[in-house]
Amino acid sequence: MTPDKEKTFNNNTHLQFWEKGHKTKLTIDGVEKKIPSVSVIPKLDNTFMIASRSARKVMGNKLIEKIDLDKTTQWQDVTELTDFIAEIKRESEAVWTKTSEQGTAIHSFYEQVLKSILDGANGMPSYPTGESEEVKMYRRIFYQLYDYSVKKIKQVFNVEELIYSNNLINTITGKPMHYSGIYDNVVMHSEYGKVLGDLKTGTKKSNTSSFPITTAGYMNAYCQNNNCEPFDRLITFVDRESNPVEIKEFYYPVSTYKTHLKIFQNYLEIYSFLNEKKK
Repeated sequence: MTPDKEKTFNNNTHLQFWEKGHKTKLTIDGVEKKIPSVSVIPKLDNTFMIASRSARKVMGNKLIEKIDLDKTTQWQDVTELTDFIAEIKRESEAVWTKTSEQGTAIHSFYEQVLKSILDGANGMPSYPTGESEEVKMYRRIFYQLYDYSVKKIKQVFNVEELIYSNNLINTITGKPMHYSGIYDNVVMHSEYGKVLGDLKTGTKKSNTSSFPITTAGYMNAYCQNNNCEPFDRLITFVDRESNPVEIKEFYYPVSTYKTHLKIFQNYLEIYSFLNEKKK
């Protein structure tokens, strides 16, 4: 399968990335090695449990939506009940898939906006037309994101770059730990100056605790690849359920970088240990 992105570092190091599953393959002097991406490291290879908790929540909400409390005891037999549960499963899966697709679409739109600014065009990318509730939701978010970008983003340096790091040392083994990632952007922000930015979508109930950790991981690799000093980090968070649309910024000044990077390194060590045990 053709990788979505690939890049060569220092002539002998080649990195390939597949968006599906966030899978990465590193080749050093012809030797292949799978390495984790920044986005999965804080999950400690527990993506199944994280996904299953989210799926259970979706299914629970769908059950509450579909059950008629006056008729819960009126299924005639096990077959009727089984068919009802199967329908709930199908509709829950559709909700799960739709949520993922919405996040991808919003991210893609923002990427197009930033690339337009980078090219000096500053134009509004195309957006969906129609009167369905989903299309209206997209338009609300796209209009707000575009307005946010015009007001807040004064310059764009990079968009969607593949990065790689091997400069964090495992404190137990003494060996370098490899990881990669794709950061969203490096921009000049009207309030915070130059920042490494990442776009996230979610709701008011979304867990934001990993934001400073993942951005520190991206920053470390970015600085290694570009031979530069760290600078500020910023998460732009879009609440896709709010109306009017709420865009919130999570700002992490460079003074917090060392602390957050140390936490990221700890996560990477644990991740490495858990995956070493699988071999």
